Amino acid sequence: MAKLTESKIGKLKWDKSNPTSSGRQIHNDEAVGGLHLRVLQPKANGNSSKVFYVAYGPSHRRKFYRIGAWGEWSLNEARDKARAVRKAYYEDGEDPNQIRKEKIQSQRKRLTVKQLVRLYLSEKHPVWSISYNRNNRRHGNVLIANVGASLAENITLEQGKRMFLKYVKDGKGPTAELFRVFGTGLYNWAMDHEKVPSMRNPFVLEKSRGQKSQFKVDLSARTRVLEYKKEEATQLFNMLEAHNVAGVNYLTVAKLYLLTGFRNRELRTARWEDVDTGEMTLHNTSPKYGKSYKIHLCAMAYRLLAELGDGHIKFRKGPIFPSNKTGTLGDPRTRTAWHRWMSAIKNDPLMPECPKEGYIHIHDLRRTATTWLQINGVSTDNISIFKGSKPRGVTQQAYMHGEEEVREGCVEIIEKLLHIINMDEEKNMFKMLNRQETTNG
Repeated sequence: MAKLTESKIGKLKWDKSNPTSSGRQIHNDEAVGGLHLRVLQPKANGNSSKVFYVAYGPSHRRKFYRIGAWGEWSLNEARDKARAVRKAYYEDGEDPNQIRKEKIQSQRKRLTVKQLVRLYLSEKHPVWSISYNRNNRRHGNVLIANVGASLAENITLEQGKRMFLKYVKDGKGPTAELFRVFGTGLYNWAMDHEKVPSMRNPFVLEKSRGQKSQFKVDLSARTRVLEYKKEEATQLFNMLEAHNVAGVNYLTVAKLYLLTGFRNRELRTARWEDVDTGEMTLHNTSPKYGKSYKIHLCAMAYRLLAELGDGHIKFRKGPIFPSNKTGTLGDPRTRTAWHRWMSAIKNDPLMPECPKEGYIHIHDLRRTATTWLQINGVSTDNISIFKGSKPRGVTQQAYMHGEEEVREGCVEIIEKLLHIINMDEEKNMFKMLNRQETTNG
């Protein structure tokens, strides 16, 4: 039995004069018992692989462990591995093939970042809005592009920092923060559902004390409203008259947001069953914060709702703004987004825009309503009640007392302002409203 050397291995080729039915020719190494090199039968391209194996176990039930291909493993590395395998088997009873099999099975159960992201997005898709799904898919794709092939449980805080700071360096601070929020939510969900073992969340970034943190980005709150001095409400309403399509009157939608002060989702997902025609209220059953509440429906709001469907409001069922899709029983589904607003309306040349914050978002209408109330002298506490928020420092008992009257008063102010806007007097609407109140008083 000859001793193998790197030089000999390099010269070894498939011996055509001595073919074997197994498709391999074996060259033993006398330096380590059981270690041998298999020269495999050439493939169609003429290349022949050379692979190290080590034999172990009793002669009547011999087993073979694949170490690896020559080139990836040097001869000395293969000898060291062979000695370790045989020592573990004969002294400790550890079967290397069984250990490898268990390791592979374990690896299959462990998710890569790509698999985890896909699983997370799939799980959350039904409960997220279309825009939120779209944005989080972008963050997920960035994560996959950077570390997708890595095991999810092996991602470190340093890797999370690098990805976050790359956004900051590119001048995308707000996007960096949204990416961090996505990553934090991803790993919190993964640990809660045992997709990864308990670990440090790689997206919970440390913030320096006593100095400006590199992980804290400037997220200026959006302040965009319809500016009455520029007659932007008039401009928006005139523009929206051309967007009464696909069963949705967007002029009605905009006015209802102003008259209710609801958030985007709160009005978009409202149902006819939430309308009380006796009390003349619309029930906000699932506000973003706090308990549910009812908003007064003024004459204008009630008329706008009545025009959205057939028959008396009292007998209508299902979503007020249904989507084009239906459920398994053929019932209309709740609208997941204002699709036309996010496409054609925001790009309409007549859309009011400002250099800093751009076009009007749906949520800007809620902010506009509260701004109008503030300009008209409504107190901060009453504005909070109108919006469905509990005023700071106010007890629950005091908050409950008179809140319906407060909301009704706020709605009436907004209704009067909308009537004045319809008279093409938006620039002077607060002066005219004050004159009306003075005359009535």
